[in-house]
Amino acid sequence: MLLFVMTAIIAISIMISFYDIITDLKTLIEFLYQ
Repeated sequence: MLLFVMTAIIAISIMISFYDIITDLKTLIEFLYQ
């Protein structure tokens, strides 16, 4: 049970960091193509 909770927390934090990277890339692309 504890292992499952740890895995879920790690997966959520990875998804959040990927989302931050994607939004940063979109902002950079929009800045470059102005």
